[in-house]
Amino acid sequence: MEVGGSYYRNPSPHVQTFRVPNLSEIDFSALRAGRLARLQQMMHRHQIPICLFYNPGNIRYATGTEVMGVWTATTLARYALVPADGAPIMFEYMNSIHVSEKFVDDVRPAPNWQYKATEGLAAANRWAEEIKAAMNELGCAGEPLAVDKLDGYGFMALQNAGITVTDPSPATVDSREVKTPEEVRAITSVADAAVVGSAIVNVIAAHLNNDNEPTDTTVNKGTDNQGLCGFKI
Repeated sequence: MEVGGSYYRNPSPHVQTFRVPNLSEIDFSALRAGRLARLQQMMHRHQIPICLFYNPGNIRYATGTEVMGVWTATTLARYALVPADGAPIMFEYMNSIHVSEKFVDDVRPAPNWQYKATEGLAAANRWAEEIKAAMNELGCAGEPLAVDKLDGYGFMALQNAGITVTDPSPATVDSREVKTPEEVRAITSVADAAVVGSAIVNVIAAHLNNDNEPTDTTVNKGTDNQGLCGFKI
């Protein structure tokens, strides 16, 4: 009796087909615009007229920019002022202004008062007056300012400038709950890359462990009509 009929099963368990992520499938301009629109929609929902972001994750979500993410996560080197209506203002680390100018129309130098010891409060007071002036430019004069991260001198300076501080987290959290179409494409590409990378590592590990079975990994490049690319180790 012939078991399985005429169906051929490749004897190598390592034969798999994966899709290589194709970044050209993602419209990054639409990705950035969609995130800002989501954030501003949630700002309206939670009655938050304007936000001041120092958190790198919030800055990137609102502006599409990131500079020295690890270092800026623990400093006050760059920040974004984001109104519920209109374009944000990016205050960038001096040596990185050219990076943010690729994505944000209004980029300005970011003053800083950290590490100035007893002179820090005076510098922070000057910064707060700049924030107040920028709020006026954005049509948010006298409005409460939702701040995600700051130090003692910063909060004191905003208080000295007569600015009321509130919390932006209702808007920043809710905006991320629903992913935009471009975010879904980006997440899918990241997942594809992780799967392909894991498969390659497994193939190499099997080879290094003297696996005697033939090893063949076939990778699907981009969309289905772009063909297959095979490699053997």
